[in-house]
Amino acid sequence: MAIDNEATTTLTVIDHHHPLYLQACDTPVPSWIMNVVSKELLSGIMYASSAHKVWTDLKERLDKVDGSRVFHLHTEINHLTQGTSSISSYFSKMKELWEEFDAFMPCPSCECAESKKYVEHFEYQHL
Repeated sequence: MAIDNEATTTLTVIDHHHPLYLQACDTPVPSWIMNVVSKELLSGIMYASSAHKVWTDLKERLDKVDGSRVFHLHTEINHLTQGTSSISSYFSKMKELWEEFDAFMPCPSCECAESKKYVEHFEYQHL
């Protein structure tokens, strides 16, 4: 116990069997990431020296446009019908599909003529 200007500080010792105990070689952020990453991805990041390197590696591998998913989204959007669903349920599902598509294929943000044509075409597709 240490005394610091009228305040009392109590040191808590965590037993080495406690789940929050960190070994000298543990680095908390990469350890956390490695505990939540799927086993298929783990082998590629296991020996990374920092969390930044882990995130960079994962971004390079996972931040790709998946053409088959884009095709699947188009198919789902084209075949979506209201059926017995409420209008709000149908609209929510349609909106969810378009938002996922937008995440895969964002519109260009420049003000050039070609970009404007693309945005108009994209908005027309939403109709």
